[in-house]
Amino acid sequence: TIEQYENAEQLNQARSSLVLDKPFDFPVEYVYILQRCLKDDAQPFHILYQIPLGPVLPKLNSIDSKLKEFFQTMNLYESDESYNQKQDKFAKLSSCFQQIFNEQNSHHFRHSFSPYGSFRIGINGQDLDTVFVLNEVKSNEGETEFDKTLIQMQHDKSSLNNHILNLLETQIKANFENEIVYCRKVQALFSIISILFIDQTKVEVSLQIKLNEKQSLESSKEPTLGVHEIEHLLIHARSPPIFQHLLTFIRKWAQNFGIYGHVYGYLGGYSWAILCAHICHSFLTPIKSLYTIEQFSVDQLFSLVQSFFSTYSKFNWSTETLTLVPRLSKSMNNSSSVFQRGSMRILSP
Repeated sequence: TIEQYENAEQLNQARSSLVLDKPFDFPVEYVYILQRCLKDDAQPFHILYQIPLGPVLPKLNSIDSKLKEFFQTMNLYESDESYNQKQDKFAKLSSCFQQIFNEQNSHHFRHSFSPYGSFRIGINGQDLDTVFVLNEVKSNEGETEFDKTLIQMQHDKSSLNNHILNLLETQIKANFENEIVYCRKVQALFSIISILFIDQTKVEVSLQIKLNEKQSLESSKEPTLGVHEIEHLLIHARSPPIFQHLLTFIRKWAQNFGIYGHVYGYLGGYSWAILCAHICHSFLTPIKSLYTIEQFSVDQLFSLVQSFFSTYSKFNWSTETLTLVPRLSKSMNNSSSVFQRGSMRILSP
């Protein structure tokens, strides 16, 4: 319901009638931000942004019957079996970590476990990428024995990091004894636990530890690996379902031509996603209604694909970078930290 009030007095008078006696719940997948020109009240609202709710976007679904047929022919949809396996592994790992880091075991540390990458944005991907974050929090309650152990190790971050990795690895092996092929630690830019399940689902758990230290005030402002950037990216894309289709198609093209993955000196998955979100933001026609999204066609998809390749071919690879922040895209200087994925340089193929 939309109401318009001429002054604060009218708003206050109406507030009492807007209060519900009993709360009620209903499923909401997106929040829609509407916009209309202030100078023309007769002009209808259009959907400016479609902001997703929940930790994982709905699995890629058809928007139009012909578009669905095209994606099925190209084998671009993820199978229900694969998607359900990833959901199952994420839920079980969440429960597994909760057994170690809960309010009974620790009063001074809290954890979060979040997906990012292809699973987070609801498209077909080989791996389930996740991040485990351990946060030190202020608490008036006494220290548990577990807290004391972690606090004693704070001055040696390498030891603390290895200790947490060992705890996670041990718990995973105990919980999934008959379900995994291997579970091993990998020391990369971030510490990672790599898991391969018997059903061939591969999960990577990146570890981040955030401590309340005065000397590390700057580091505390660093975004959680991959998570915040994905949220900015989805908002910038304006319509996640359309972005999902464009990115899925472009990624398949890049993989087929062997130019996917920054490990090989080409564009990495996140860089392709940045570019696709930028294309949706810049070239997607105004979304008049939900019906517009539901009827998004093959022809409209290929119009975005054409815009993508036009931008891609003219991009100044030697000097330009592209970053996404909420409702804004701009060039960044060359001093960006490698830890800030939101300002990752797009590499030239």
